[in-house]
Amino acid sequence: MGISFINGGKKSTKDATAKEDEIIFGKTAYISTGKVIGKMLDNGELNYTPKEEEQIIPKGYTSGGIINAIDITSLEEYKECFNIVQQISGFTDIFEKLEYIQTTGTQFIDTKVKISSDLKIDMSFLCENNNESYQTVIGGRVNSGYKGLAFDINNSGNFCFNYNGEIKEARKFDVWNKKLNLNINKNILTISDLENNIQTLSASPEIWNKDFNIYISGLNNNGQFICSTNLKIYYCKIYQEENLIRDFIPIKNNLTKEIGLLDSVSNVFYGNAGSGYIIGKEL
Repeated sequence: MGISFINGGKKSTKDATAKEDEIIFGKTAYISTGKVIGKMLDNGELNYTPKEEEQIIPKGYTSGGIINAIDITSLEEYKECFNIVQQISGFTDIFEKLEYIQTTGTQFIDTKVKISSDLKIDMSFLCENNNESYQTVIGGRVNSGYKGLAFDINNSGNFCFNYNGEIKEARKFDVWNKKLNLNINKNILTISDLENNIQTLSASPEIWNKDFNIYISGLNNNGQFICSTNLKIYYCKIYQEENLIRDFIPIKNNLTKEIGLLDSVSNVFYGNAGSGYIIGKEL
């Protein structure tokens, strides 16, 4: 046992490690115990079509195979999603328009818009004082030099405008628990209230861009969410030059019960990117 003859000579097979069930059925081989006949099933080529239920791949040898393509438009899940998208613009029973959405310190919206000098922002909000050193209404920046675009309110109630690392700060009227309108036109920021109080902050005009997204209700600090905010968001529009690229509307998804912002430009829903839950107020 353990000896095979190869090309007329002797060769030990004591160190062979194969087993009968590892050799294709009907094939013969010499292993450590001598000549054996394989027991492993030969499944040949396997073809599968995706299904909802689990499909078992049999044990044994497989020479190859194909997973067939399917027409996703025939799937019920696709039809359901397509129907939802068709109804978004009309705010049917699926999407319910809200007066505002509200964050409570751990929630924020990632707009997926890269920070740059050519952005324009039109936004209506109300901020509650949560005693943080800075509460960011909207913004993003790199960590080094704090270069980016952001509008903050510090715990003294001062407006702070960060434009590529140049910080402008002022306070002309009370800001807490008041509905305010924010307008950022590249390097010029204007904040106003319903009593026609207006504050303008201007930074030096520059051309720049950063590879970080701008957040709403918090600051994207080099990819980290900081400067949390207790914020009511009534709407937010973001322009690149003169092109409207985000038109955020507060909504509730009555299917998933999720509350967030719907971008009416792309018909894409933007939910909470933080922890906890965003709440909202019905119209």
